Amino acid sequence: MGNVIGGRPVLYNNQPMELLLNMGTASLKAGDVCGCEISKRFALSQGVEDFKLVFDETFCEANRLSYDEYGSPHKLRVKNSWCEKQSEKYYLVMSSDWFQYFEFEVVVD
Repeated sequence: MGNVIGGRPVLYNNQPMELLLNMGTASLKAGDVCGCEISKRFALSQGVEDFKLVFDETFCEANRLSYDEYGSPHKLRVKNSWCEKQSEKYYLVMSSDWFQYFEFEVVVD
């Protein structure tokens, strides 16, 4: 985001979470790509991305951002099939609760 020489400048527009969820859902249904950093709290063998289930703890949004080792907030556009260990080419499931808890940016083109 904003790291391409000669690229268009990135514009940020704060919106309510409900609108971000609707736009993210529309993006997913349209077949767009999503990126989420999940390595620190993802239960790969169960196919579950649930911070509270894995760590039995919740954090405010500011503290969740501090866990990003690359210094970037989470980004959205989803289609994940990087592993074929599970059924259906191992597509991951992201609930609306997960989205509302972890999502910080939605790319709208």
